[in-house]
Amino acid sequence: MASRPLIRSDHWQLTSTPAIRANVADTILLYRRLVNALCTVMLAEWPTCAEANVQTLERLFHPTSHHPKTPYGAWFAKHFGRVPSYLRRAATMAAQGAVSSYMTRYRTWQGGERSRRDARPPT
Repeated sequence: MASRPLIRSDHWQLTSTPAIRANVADTILLYRRLVNALCTVMLAEWPTCAEANVQTLERLFHPTSHHPKTPYGAWFAKHFGRVPSYLRRAATMAAQGAVSSYMTRYRTWQGGERSRRDARPPT
């Protein structure tokens, strides 16, 4: 039997200050507001958003030097300002997933697959 190399592990206590916790809470609030706004945009533009990748979806609301004209760019710039790319892309993917799930459940409901006869459409 071959000897295994030793693995060293340390125990570190994570600490955070009230300022750090406030910054994290603000970031979470911004992320949730951004996902909610992007869900609204994607519902309005769903036929083009259904199979689009993140870069294509960002062209709807994030102006760049190559694509300065975006349909929702002015509104997003006014309400969200500059959002880091990693947060913007994560919010874009989360919104696309949420809208895709909603559209699937809505199509199923329209097709008549319901748990009860008087079931309401998905929200």
